[in-house]
Parts: sequence; structure tokens; C-alpha cells
Amino acid sequence: MEPSLEEVVEGCVLSYVDQVPVVDAGPSDATLVNAKAKSAYQMQRRRGGRAEACHVSGVGRNFGLDKNDVHRDAEGFRAQAGGCGRSLRHAVNQTCTLPGALLRRHPDVVLAASTLVVLVAAPVAAMDVTPRALYQEPAGLPPGVSCQQVAQNPEQVLHTPFPAGAMPGSYSCLPNNVAWSNVMSELAMAIAPATLHGARSTGSAGFVLSLEATFTGINADSVDKTGTRYWQRATQNGKPDSVLQVYLLNARKGLPYGFEIAGVFGYLASTSLLIEGGDVRWAPLEGFRTGPLGHVPDFAIGSGVRTMTGASTFSVTTVGIDGEVSKPIAVADSAVVTPYFSAQRVIIFAESSAVDFTPGVDAMQLCGWRGANVPANPNGHAPYDGSPVCQNKLSNGAPNNADFGNTRTFQKAQIHRWRGVVGAHYRYELLSLAGQFAMDLTDPSAENANLGVSGDRQWSVSLAAGLAF
Repeated sequence: MEPSLEEVVEGCVLSYVDQVPVVDAGPSDATLVNAKAKSAYQMQRRRGGRAEACHVSGVGRNFGLDKNDVHRDAEGFRAQAGGCGRSLRHAVNQTCTLPGALLRRHPDVVLAASTLVVLVAAPVAAMDVTPRALYQEPAGLPPGVSCQQVAQNPEQVLHTPFPAGAMPGSYSCLPNNVAWSNVMSELAMAIAPATLHGARSTGSAGFVLSLEATFTGINADSVDKTGTRYWQRATQNGKPDSVLQVYLLNARKGLPYGFEIAGVFGYLASTSLLIEGGDVRWAPLEGFRTGPLGHVPDFAIGSGVRTMTGASTFSVTTVGIDGEVSKPIAVADSAVVTPYFSAQRVIIFAESSAVDFTPGVDAMQLCGWRGANVPANPNGHAPYDGSPVCQNKLSNGAPNNADFGNTRTFQKAQIHRWRGVVGAHYRYELLSLAGQFAMDLTDPSAENANLGVSGDRQWSVSLAAGLAF
């Protein structure tokens, strides 16, 4: 007698979104068993919904914790190792989770995300950096005269109190490279990569999406070695905030063999600056540990890059290289708290394009520009040096071209700093929270005296809230 259709075809429990796996023990030949679908309340208890170990880069690894921690009781939640599988409570009470229901089950995620949104929307003073204000006066200017005034009226240089034979081009505004280096150093530390999780990766099947907020103190009232209050000069309104606020969206993805990559995108609050970057990390001790070695803390090495875009006259890129140690701690058999600490080498690259230190003066109009002094220009003359050909002249017959010298570039700055990081990561089901504190281990001037970097040590507080899948 041939089996009926309902005995041959496996039935399933209908759900609205997520199907909960049901294991029906029996011979492998479906035609020899009665594979009739059971009701949801008849489901058997089971440990999880996936046949893999999470938070590691492969199956069959040891987490270095108590041997029973990975396997939760049937009424428990996710496994400590990474949150794979759902508990019996999820299987019996619901076979699916709509997005709205998910958020209702996790109000703490909504609260954390809402807090970040409020912080982002908080009004603060304008913090756009204006390098054109970071200039210094040339030597030899008479008292009460500035390079800005010379640019507006270059004819005055031909008369007293200027010395005889003086020319306007000798009194151009100079880039204040010391003030520039201090601003770029402190600005870049606000976007230095923040780990915000333990040394373990998400596992090859893991994925974490989170919102991050970093608050970094700056030396808003400090004076550099040239006597310049660099932050007050560099900000548009001259009233800098004492804290820079950075907000990022971070996406982390685990890879095999303990590797992990991440991408970030965000902005610096109260500025037009956007921030992009990425991280790569490797946990060499992740998994494959038994016995005494299983109690060794997790260790990871990583590197991250953050760069600012949106400024027309300068660019800043920060590279962070760190070594991290952490140890997960099970809490109430339902959550994991992972304290961690790390040492980070921060390398800052800052450079500028041409900056006009006298934006209120039109050099080409003042000159009566007739092109560059090249052979193809009929207004040019030998020797052809590419200099501006000016129709307008000073009273001594010299071309009125001095204001072109007020457009300069700052020297490229490569700044090195060390900082220490201590933090903690909290994981409960899908919820992922983290907080960390970072501060310079050495004075910023220790390795950057040649650039004139002299500000005090900086601190940063970072917070993150997200979902781990």
C-alpha cells in the first residue's frame, strides 16, 4: 500500500514572519514516518535554532568560559557565545516577530536610539573650522598696521612709516603653521577610531548595526607657542565649544578565522564636515582553546581609518592601530558584560589646499589681471615666469600684484599620539550597548614638538547602542 500524500510531504507550522525550527526525530526516510505537522504547543524543548557557535569564526571552538555557559536552559535566552538560536519561550509564545513587536520587546533599544537622536538635534555653537583665520603677521610691520590693511591698500607701503624702497609683497600674511597643527591635532582626535566592543569578533555569521556618539574635549581657550588662541581664531564665531560631538552609524560584519570588518559614516555636529571610515580586526586567540588556555582573556589587534570630507581648504585623516584585551562575564545566565581595555597609536595626517588669508580683497581685480606671463599670452614678456600680468600699477610703476602672495598653503602635518582606552560592552539578546573612556597616555607635545603642538591631553567618551544579529 502506497503512503498518502500527507505522510510523504513534511508539514510546517505557519507563522507571520520568522519560522521557528522544529526537530522531528525519526528515520531519515520520510516515506516511513508519519511526518504530520504538530501544533505550536506540542513543540519540544531545544537548545537553540542554529547548528553553529556564534561569536567565533568557525564551528567547534571553545569560548574559554564555563563549559555549560554556551548551552542555556530551555527557558533561557540566547547563548552567551553570540546569541544564536531562540529560547522555548520564543518558540511557544510566538513563532514570528514583526519589526514593531521586536521594538516593543526591546524598549531599551528604542530608549538608547532616542537618546542619541536628541543629542544629535541639540543646538550648539557653530564649529566649522576656517583656516584662513590662522595667519600671522610678517616681521617688520609698523605698529598699528596689519597685513590685511596692506592688502587693501598696498600703495601705503611706498610711504612712511614704511622704510624707503619697501614693496607690498614683503608684507603678505603668513600661514600660522603652529596654530594650524594644534587645531588639526585636536580636531582629528575627535574622530579617532573607537572600538566599543570586546576583543571577540561577531563570528562568521554575525552582524552588528549600531549608532555611536563620541564626545571629545578640546583646549578651547589654550594659547599656542606663537601666542595665538588657535580655537578662537579657527571657529567662525570665535566662541568654540569645549566639546566636539561626533555621531556615526557603524556596521560590523564577522569573517572566518577571527577576522572582522566594519564601515562607519557620520558627521561632526554643528559643522559641515562628514566622516567616513572603516576598520579591520583580528582575534588570533578566538576559539580552539581548551583547558588552562581557555581561561586566557581574549586578545585582538586592529586598525581603523577615519577621514573628514566637506571642507574645501583642508583634509584630515586619522589612523588608529590598537591592541585590545577583554574577558566576557555572564550575568544572571541571560546577558554578557565584557570589560575591555586597549592601547591605541593614533597617527594624524593633515594638509591644506591654497588658502586666501585676505578673502575681502580681490587680487585679480586689484591687479587688473591680463593672464599669466607665458609665451602664449600677448600681454606677457620675457623672461616668461608664469607670474600674473597686471594692468594696474603702483605709483612707482611696479605691478599691483602683492595680494597674490596672500594665498598660501599650510605645511603638511603628521602627528603621532598614544592613548589608552577602557570600556565595557553589554549584550542581551539582540541588544548591544557599549561605553568607553579614552585619554592621551602622553602629552601631545612629546612627539610633535617640531610642529609646535602644545595643547593639554584630550579625553573622549564614546557611547553605542545597536542590534546584534
